[in-house]
Amino acid sequence: MRKRIIAAVLVAVLACIMLVGCDGNTVPEISEEAYKAQCRQMDYKELFRYPEKYKGTKVMVKVRVAQIIDANLFGSVKAWRTYTDNSGYGFYDDEYYMLDKRWGNTVKILTDDIVVVYGEFTGLEEVTRALTGTTDELPRIVVRYADLVEE
Repeated sequence: MRKRIIAAVLVAVLACIMLVGCDGNTVPEISEEAYKAQCRQMDYKELFRYPEKYKGTKVMVKVRVAQIIDANLFGSVKAWRTYTDNSGYGFYDDEYYMLDKRWGNTVKILTDDIVVVYGEFTGLEEVTRALTGTTDELPRIVVRYADLVEE
């Protein structure tokens, strides 16, 4: 009996994960334009130093997508490693971890695309570098909208 209950719970959890509504990608309460208007540019170091202070802040940042990775077990949610171009010498400056949870009809984002991202800062994400095995923390943004600037 106990095994059946555990099996039923596992099946329910897996079914829930596979459904769209269980990934936190809910329907927006405001229009795209209104959401974007609420977003602001934030200083990278400020976000990095005081993540608890800015958690939940709506932000906007222009980035180049360096890598697209699976953010969950089934590959239904993608994450992007991105860089900014603060110096004007190319997109190699500040690095962000972007969790793709966009609303509405979305364009597929590819590696090397340059996009303006609108989303919510949710804290720091620990990433492990594939080549070195070292871990770093990156500011994490849940992406709600992304405007493709350059392919």
